[in-house]
Amino acid sequence: MISVSPHYGYCFVMDVRKETVNGIEYKVRVLIRKYKSLVQEHEKLQHDYQEVKKQLVEKNNELKQLQDSKLALSIANSLENSSKGAEEARLKIDELILEIDNCIQRLNN
Repeated sequence: MISVSPHYGYCFVMDVRKETVNGIEYKVRVLIRKYKSLVQEHEKLQHDYQEVKKQLVEKNNELKQLQDSKLALSIANSLENSSKGAEEARLKIDELILEIDNCIQRLNN
């Protein structure tokens, strides 16, 4: 029969605990590295998202301008193709001016 000194058993338990603590410390360091990496990736993705969002707003504005230009060209073409286009345009402008004057008078009263 082999006898083990009580001191040897204590050292063995301490070694096991030390290995356990070291293992936990290692895993915590790995998790911290992963966390920091994920935080950086998240910040990059947020920045990319903001850039794409900004580009979308710019493209929507550009689309609106193109739609407005198309409408203006369509109106100009329809007036140009009309035999009475210039006269009709003048009459319409006169009507709009009269309507604007009426609105101004209402606001002033």
